[in-house]
Amino acid sequence: TDISVTYDRPAVKGRKIWGGLVPYDYVWRAGANENTVLAVTSPFTVGGTRLPAGRYGVHTIPTASTWTIILSREASAWGSFSYTPQEDAVRFTVTPRAAAAIERLQYTMEDLTDSSVTVTLHWEKLAIAFPISVSTNQVVLDSLRQQLRGLQRFWPTGWAESARWALNHNTGLDLAAAWADSAVQINPT
Repeated sequence: TDISVTYDRPAVKGRKIWGGLVPYDYVWRAGANENTVLAVTSPFTVGGTRLPAGRYGVHTIPTASTWTIILSREASAWGSFSYTPQEDAVRFTVTPRAAAAIERLQYTMEDLTDSSVTVTLHWEKLAIAFPISVSTNQVVLDSLRQQLRGLQRFWPTGWAESARWALNHNTGLDLAAAWADSAVQINPT
């Protein structure tokens, strides 16, 4: 699964950011210029909601104590100027935390595991973080299914290796049995 955040990087330039340049209680594009865009190549879960793979416009509604994170199905708009709640894919609340000062806005991917990452917006003296998770086993099973529709289907190795992966990960065992049977049918051993 590939996860990326595409954004423009405004600078503090000595300005008051939170409650100033970025006003409280208004939708903000979570960057500068065009939409900030979160792209995920597999189905994923964020804010307790499962979403399909795709590109999502990132918007926020900051307040002094909590932030609403919004992923919009519209990823190609110019910032939040044409934002409409009817296009929300998910909306959830996070609590910002104090962080080391940073001049230019940046997004980082932190706390990586096999199935999750925390996306963090850092700017001025705040960090706003939210986790994204994927069902890694399901992603791999879907990939194996697709690969076995191609040229790999004509040799026993692809079927056997796919079955072995599923067995080693204790997932898709019904598929593993069928894949093992296919490997044996192609080359009885």
